[in-house]
Formats: sequence, structure tokens, C-alpha cells
Amino acid sequence: MWAQQRVNRAPLRMVALLVVCLIGIAVAGRWFTFPHLRGTPDWRLDFTAAELARQARYRGELSFWMWWAILSPFLTAAAYVLIRPLRLRAMSVVRAAPWLGEPGRAALLCALLLGASSISAWPAEVMVWHINRRWDMTSESLGGVFLSLARDVLLMGLVVFALGTLFLRLMRRWQRTWSTRIAAGSVVVIAACGFLPALQGLQPERTTAMPPGKVSQQLETLKVKAGLPSVPIRVSASAGSDNGLNAYATGAGPWARVVLRTSSVNQTRADELTSMVAHELGHVRARDPLFGALAGGCLTGILIAGLGWWQGRPTTESGVRLPLSPMHMSSRQMSPIPARIVPVLVLAWLSLQLAGLPLVNSVSRGIETRADIAALELTQNPQAFISMMHRVAVTNLAFLGDDAPRQWLRSHPTIVQRIANARAWAQANGIDVPPGIVAPKPTSDGVQRLQ
Repeated sequence: MWAQQRVNRAPLRMVALLVVCLIGIAVAGRWFTFPHLRGTPDWRLDFTAAELARQARYRGELSFWMWWAILSPFLTAAAYVLIRPLRLRAMSVVRAAPWLGEPGRAALLCALLLGASSISAWPAEVMVWHINRRWDMTSESLGGVFLSLARDVLLMGLVVFALGTLFLRLMRRWQRTWSTRIAAGSVVVIAACGFLPALQGLQPERTTAMPPGKVSQQLETLKVKAGLPSVPIRVSASAGSDNGLNAYATGAGPWARVVLRTSSVNQTRADELTSMVAHELGHVRARDPLFGALAGGCLTGILIAGLGWWQGRPTTESGVRLPLSPMHMSSRQMSPIPARIVPVLVLAWLSLQLAGLPLVNSVSRGIETRADIAALELTQNPQAFISMMHRVAVTNLAFLGDDAPRQWLRSHPTIVQRIANARAWAQANGIDVPPGIVAPKPTSDGVQRLQ
């Protein structure tokens, strides 16, 4: 009886430990101190009727396919749970590999179902590519799209199969202490996630240095002001799949860097490009890539803890709850989580992802707002920030609406909201910003074109 209590209590300790870790990461990432500066958005203040109409047409064409991409993985997983022939067919596929044992077959089925759920979104991805191609928003070929999608699904499947097999075999091997051991291992994995941004920073990319000149000197001065003089600012040298204006921060610590798309350098003025880089330096200074990786590790750990809690429940006489004891785990073919319940677990995982999307995106919007404020503080030039945002919105056909029902889909605040925040920041700091529509000047007044 004491041993059974030990098995049942350990998953609860594991859950508590991982929840504490997640809260600790949230505190370290200053998630509870996001800036609450919120200006009042006014679409007509910074955008013409023609710009608003063009954006609405583009987003209208994308709307259905974006919803398909979001909901199709969940609906596909639900189909495998609710439609018995589909479920039996998937299980017959994994039974064809008896040498894997029950743990390996359960992990393989999980990988296959997750892969099928991802593939169900491919038609929507192709239609999004087609629309973007027609609107001259991408230069990527259809073959490149399929290659990227297939690579992502294959990599995910391999990782899920390998980690799932290891997890289930360790549960079977350590029948009485598996939960405590896996809890400790999960903490180690979470800590190791802190090295992922560093590895990402070490990943080779086709980039070149900023061309020498006035703009490059301004960006070097900006880095010193931000306290990040050693962070390199690079320009993407790959053809890329996006013709829009974009920049990103990657890596962590001494491996952090800021990468600009060639179009961002070629199509913005010097002060606009400075505001764009200042935003990315805000991410680096707040160590957002690092804490994002740690938070992802915590979420994965909590999933493992949830499985541990579910598996460690007491055994009922009806057999509904799966026992975890030497009597039931002695066979090589037995698995702590049989293949027959894998479809339910996959559906539960995708449901949690979908349900958690509002929270994740809310945190992401807070992170982006914090980087915006950091950019304004670094440059002290809200007019250039607003002009940059206007140019990004017009070039990228960014979503300009501020409708609450769809806010949970947005990882960034809308452009209109970000402009309103910049105006509110300028007013709070006594900086005058013209209230009319911003008309960005041509880009021939300072930015050196890349050859």
C-alpha cells in the first residue's frame, strides 16, 4: 500500500515542481510587468481609405484559409478519435512493426497522428502561398513550400517517436520510481532549453554585414546606447520567401544577433531602419529568445507531468485506469500507455494547444509591446517609429483591425494599436507628434542599397 501511494503521489510532486518552474520563468522574463501603455487606435488617423480597402481585400482572401490552418489539425485528431475505421486503420499500420514493442508502437502512432494532423493543413498553406504570390508578397516557389512543410513534419515525427519511445521504456523500467526520475529529468531538459537560443545563434545563415556608411554608423551608436555593442547586425543574403519588411533577433548571450531582410534595408529610410533595429535590440536586451525557449521547455515538462499524473492514478477493479505495477508491467510487450489510447492523448494535446493560444498570444503581444517601448526609449523618435510602422503595414498588408474576437489569433499587437501606443508614449514624454496621416518619404535619403 505504501508503495502504491508512493507511485501515486510522485506525479503530483512533479506537477507542482514544473508549475513552480514555469512561474519562475515568467517572473524572470518579467511577464508580470509588461507595459500597460495603451493608446486609443484610430484607423483613419494614419491610413488612407485606399490603404485600408486594399488591406481589407487581401485579408478577406486569406481569412478562410487561415482558419483552416488553425483548426484542421484539431479536427483531424478528433476524426481519428470519433471515427472507428480511421482509428483501426492507423493502429493496423503500427502493428506491422512488432519489433518495436508496445512502447515503440505507441510512440510511432503518436508521431503518425501528429504528422497527419499537420498534413491536413497543407491545402490551406498552399492557398495562402498562392494568394501571397498573386499579391507579390512572396517569391518562394511551390516546390520550396512543400519542401519546407515536409521537412517540418518529418523532423517533428522523428523527435516525437524518439522521445516517446524513450519516455515509455523508462516508465516501464523504473516501475516504482519512474515519476520522480522523469520529473528530475524534465527539469534537466527545461534547463537545457536555455541553450537552444545559443545553438540557434550558432546556426549558420546566409547573411552579410551592413554596408558601410552613415546608416551603419548610426546603428553602431544605437547598439552602444542599448548596452549591446557586441551584438552583430546582419543582412539576410538568402533569396527568402518573404518580400515584406521584416527583422528578427536570434540567439542569446554572446551568440545573439539581429538579422534584417534585404527588403527592409532597401525600402526604408535611415530613421525608420533605426527604429526597426531598436525594436529587435529591445528583444535582445530583455533576453526574450532565452526565456521563450525556457517557457517552451516548461510547457513540455508540464505535459509530461500531466501524463505522469494520469498514469499514476490508483487502479480500479473495472480496469478503466491503467495500473503501473510489476504484475502488469513484466511483459516486454507491455507499455504504460497503450497504443489504443494514443489518439485520445493526441487530441487532448492539440486541444490544449488550441485552448492555450489566447494566453500564449497575450504574452507574445506583451513582449512585442515591451520591445516597442524599448525602441522608443532608445531612439527618442516616435515620428520615425510611426512612419516605420506605416510603411510595414502598407508593404506587408498587415492586419489593421482591432476587433476583440480575433485578438487571440494575433501574436503581435495590430499596427494601428502600436502606432497609438507610440503616440501615447510621446505624449507622456512631452514629445510632439503630428496628428495627421503619415506619408513616408521615398527611401533615397540615406539608406545605401545592397548590390
